[in-house]
Amino acid sequence: MTGHAPEPEPLEHLERFLHEAFTEACAALRERGGVPETIRAYRPPRPEMVGSVTADALQNGFRGSQQSTRLLLEAMEAECAVHTLEAVRAGGQRVVVAVAVWPRRNLSALRIAALRADGTLEHLDAEGLSPEDAGLDTAWLRACLPGGDHAGGAPGGGPGGAARTPATAPGQARVPRGGGFVIGLGVLAAFGGAIFLLVGLIGLASRGGEPKCGRTTMTPGTVCRSLNSGESRTYEEMKTRDQEAPVRQSLIGGAMVVGGVGAIKLWDARAKRYETEAHGGR
Repeated sequence: MTGHAPEPEPLEHLERFLHEAFTEACAALRERGGVPETIRAYRPPRPEMVGSVTADALQNGFRGSQQSTRLLLEAMEAECAVHTLEAVRAGGQRVVVAVAVWPRRNLSALRIAALRADGTLEHLDAEGLSPEDAGLDTAWLRACLPGGDHAGGAPGGGPGGAARTPATAPGQARVPRGGGFVIGLGVLAAFGGAIFLLVGLIGLASRGGEPKCGRTTMTPGTVCRSLNSGESRTYEEMKTRDQEAPVRQSLIGGAMVVGGVGAIKLWDARAKRYETEAHGGR
């Protein structure tokens, strides 16, 4: 009877991913003089990386829109990720930092190496040290992965970052939230504006006649008194009002149509931009 090797434990998966990313980052610092800030995505039990993205590939890096980073990781169907970067310690010493997080399993791991004056790397002991204890803000990266808090704040990305964010349940949409509200509001504004514009145009086409006080046509010298407010208006005032009202209605209606259509188009462009970034990160 042939036995099968047991599946690696979740922490073993995470440690292997971290070792792979950390080794590559250290080699980049030694050989190329710098570490590009990178997020590498993994989906256990697959041993290989499913995708990666550098901060330079995004318009504002990982410190820009958290939504963009999350969409990229969702497009890769990532379950966990390793964030590698170069930082500077007190005294100006350069260090390589690699942080691995797996929110669904509530796991994280950390590796740090310092660059010596002779160009070699000194691996620092990070055993028992959590990323947050080392001053790293990993809440934003957890929030970009399944099982993390998708309502987290902007990333800090390095030593001395912000405080951690508590985790909440997953299940966020792949596009920015609030789309239905914005589109519905835009449609309502455009529709209402079109009615205002139509009424205004009809009024512009028909203006020029005598003003009316209720159902009575006014003549020069007469006064119209409102039974509700008690306000009185002369023939001239009523005629001016009737001539200006269609202009105001047309302007308001036109502005509502432009604003409503503009809001829909802006939201559509924003959603397409997120999708483009997501597909580009595969």
